[in-house]
Amino acid sequence: MSNWAPVSELRKLTRRSRYLTVSCFLFLIILASCKGCDPVKPTSLTPSGEAAGGGAGKPEEQGQSHYERNDGKERVIVFVHGIYGSAAATWTCAKTGVTWPKLLIGDPKFSNTDVYVAQYPTHFAKNLMSIDDQVSNLMSRLEADGVFSKHTEVVFVAHSLGGLVVQRLLLTHHELAAKVRFIYFLSTPEEGSAIARIGHALNDDPDLQQMFPGDSNTYLQNIETEWNGAQFGIPRYCTYERKTTKGVLVVDRLSGTRNCDKAVALDEDHSGIAKPCSTNDDAYIALSNAEDEKPVLRTENTTRDWRSYQEVGCNHTNSSILDASVSLDPKLYEKVTGAPAAHFEASDHTKGETGPKVLSYQGNTAKVQYGFNGEDEGFGCRGGHTTIVGKRLTNTPVRQMASVLKCPDDRKNRVVSAQATYTSGGSAVGG
Repeated sequence: MSNWAPVSELRKLTRRSRYLTVSCFLFLIILASCKGCDPVKPTSLTPSGEAAGGGAGKPEEQGQSHYERNDGKERVIVFVHGIYGSAAATWTCAKTGVTWPKLLIGDPKFSNTDVYVAQYPTHFAKNLMSIDDQVSNLMSRLEADGVFSKHTEVVFVAHSLGGLVVQRLLLTHHELAAKVRFIYFLSTPEEGSAIARIGHALNDDPDLQQMFPGDSNTYLQNIETEWNGAQFGIPRYCTYERKTTKGVLVVDRLSGTRNCDKAVALDEDHSGIAKPCSTNDDAYIALSNAEDEKPVLRTENTTRDWRSYQEVGCNHTNSSILDASVSLDPKLYEKVTGAPAAHFEASDHTKGETGPKVLSYQGNTAKVQYGFNGEDEGFGCRGGHTTIVGKRLTNTPVRQMASVLKCPDDRKNRVVSAQATYTSGGSAVGG
């Protein structure tokens, strides 16, 4: 029997050999061209459907704390993500890929604000960070990036657990509260969250232990009690979801609107409420309305006067050193910006005036030295008097609505005249 294969079989073997040879050659070319390439990593999703972790590239792509705009504006809007979220995924619209912070950058209404996106540790698995731990981590970032030190006003936009983190941050660092113009809460559980109990059973996450529903959650009770006691007076704007997530309304109306000054219902689920796809989305419009109600405080320079009425008898001298102080309103962040000056005003039946001279000044108080004499005693002599006027240049923030903000920049430092009259108990010396 012949050992030779039929011609047709040989042709098949030849084709297979050529195919394998070409395939191996192409594979080697692909390997050579990909040398040094990073392998593609699979994307894991959190229970809320957000991507866990970040990739290489810019800070915003990696989910790191970063400025979207850092132009030295007076106000900065700080975005603080929620449970299992991140600086990248929490605010990104799945349809368009645009982020809420970037929408602000392109909106002329927010052109007078810087935008900062915060990141703090919160992971789906093996999270050993409590809210207090996350507060200390967030505070370190805010200090490093000059969020409070470089701005006169701060606005927080906080999603879910981020609202609790912001409240605990301000309760821990009371000195920051004076700069906070308002907080915009997105489905923040003030009475706990039903989904938190489910998540805790699956994950044993300390965040979730602090988000148990109702009054049984001592931690949330303490935050509420401390917040009310602090009397910060910070306006609170709230939105809450009306769509369920996996059949559960994560934060209901009662939990999401407690202690709020204004509340808006949004037709979104717990994750989608933080992901507007355009400036016309309800979540975006609610923030825009809050911005209209609490616009940036623009500063104006004001010349403020201090006055002291002084008398003198015939043949007598009135001389002294006065503490000249102008009143400042700390709630309006008023401060003295210019050196003081002083002069006599409306003098009558006096002579030999010396000064008034500013000896020193600190803060809103200056020491002013003066002296003057009465007329010589004789027929028709009567006591004299004068007013010592001290002038201070102060910097006073004032509210300006969007229409005014469109005015030229020279409107910002408009000098206006304002007087505050104070009478010092000046009485006749001698007589």
